[in-house]
Amino acid sequence: MNTSKSDAYCEPCCIKDGHEIEIHHVGYIDNEDYHCEMHFHEVQELIFFEQVEGVFHYHQGETTLEPFDVVYTPAMESHDFDLTEQAKSWYIVQFPKVLFETHQFEALSSLFEVGMHLRLPPEFQGQLLQIIRWAHESFKTDKYHAKSIALLNLALVMLKEHGKVLNVQVPRILSSKLLSAKIQPVMEIFRKQTSVILSLEDAAKKCHLSPSYFSRVFKSIFCFSYSEYVVRHRLYHAARMLGQSRVSITQLSYDLNFSNPSHFIAQFKKQYGCTPNRYRKAIIAKYNKQEA
Repeated sequence: MNTSKSDAYCEPCCIKDGHEIEIHHVGYIDNEDYHCEMHFHEVQELIFFEQVEGVFHYHQGETTLEPFDVVYTPAMESHDFDLTEQAKSWYIVQFPKVLFETHQFEALSSLFEVGMHLRLPPEFQGQLLQIIRWAHESFKTDKYHAKSIALLNLALVMLKEHGKVLNVQVPRILSSKLLSAKIQPVMEIFRKQTSVILSLEDAAKKCHLSPSYFSRVFKSIFCFSYSEYVVRHRLYHAARMLGQSRVSITQLSYDLNFSNPSHFIAQFKKQYGCTPNRYRKAIIAKYNKQEA
């Protein structure tokens, strides 16, 4: 059975306390409303498509999606999907970057440094999807998710051995990595803090760049201005905290340095399509359903 939109989410990934991974199934029937804008997240993401028709937009440009394709997006890399009105479904797997630093995954880390669109030969497509289905079932029943992580490792090994990377543009990848390195000092601050109070001028200074050049580099990587990212970063962590803590909406708004609760609620609704309170209730209901 397909998961309804209200039970699934792509961004942000609210990895529950004690979890090392999130695996969810997402499905839409013909002509059901679907929308995705250019976005990024602070976790690694893999999407294993069952049914799909459309285009994947990412740092290399765009590629055409087909059933059984796999899309990988590393943390902090912007991407987007432009899908048709036909029925579509996929499994979404999200996990922290630190997983690639473990002994089990370290041999795979070099392949998954940048975003990519992969396609397997027909004889391996069904096998890979079955592995992910098992991982999803295990995720719903195994409290510690050790089996899910082992199955993910098997899926990544299969992708490394048999997957074909589509539309590889090495110069563009290298250019993207070099640009990212230029603003790394500021991105480290964002990774460590839930709310960053840092002006554009100060951010540029930390990277030893002029404000105008810093702005161009930042927007070329994230497709958002620096000021937009500052707000989105706070909202991202707000969503995570709503799913993981009981802190009040009012307290959360002040903890994240919004001017007042009303401003926070308006910004959150603009970004995620619902109020913080409604978002929290949906997350709690989803986890209660999974653990029932």
